Amino acid sequence: MSNKFTVYTQEKFQEQIVQRYTDIIGEKLGGKILAFSDEWFAAAENLIKPKAPIRDPSRFTYKGAWYDGWETRRHNTSKSDWVIFKMGVASASLIGCEVDTAFFNGNHAPAISVEAANLTDDSSYADDGNTQWDTIIPETLRYRVP
Repeated sequence: MSNKFTVYTQEKFQEQIVQRYTDIIGEKLGGKILAFSDEWFAAAENLIKPKAPIRDPSRFTYKGAWYDGWETRRHNTSKSDWVIFKMGVASASLIGCEVDTAFFNGNHAPAISVEAANLTDDSSYADDGNTQWDTIIPETLRYRVP
C-alpha cells in the first residue's frame, strides 16, 4: 500500500470524502470495535457512532467529564493506545479516514498512525505475528489544520 496521504481541513474532508463516499466503519452498516488497548474515560464504541462528537462541560459520567469520543487513561506506560475496527462492508475499499481530536486539548495523543489488515474472522487480529498490517498513515504528529 502507498504511504501517500493528504491532510484536509474539516470542510474539505466533508466535501471530498464524506459527501462522496459511504461511511463503512460506522455502526449503521455493521462496523464494530473488535479490540482496544484502553477505554478508561470514554468507550471506543463512540468512534463508530453516526453523529459528530459533542461535549457538554456541565455534564459528568461516572468516569468524569462527558466527552463523546474515545479517551484512554492518562500517563499510560504503553508506547501507544490502539483500537481495531471491523468495517461494516467487507467488500469496500478504504478511501479516507478521519482522526478527530475535537475537545481533547491537552490530553490528546501527540501522534497518530493508521494501519489496516485483511482478516479472515473477527478474532484473527491476535498479536501472534501472523497478521499482515499495512501502513495507511505513518506515525504523524498531531496538529490542527488551519
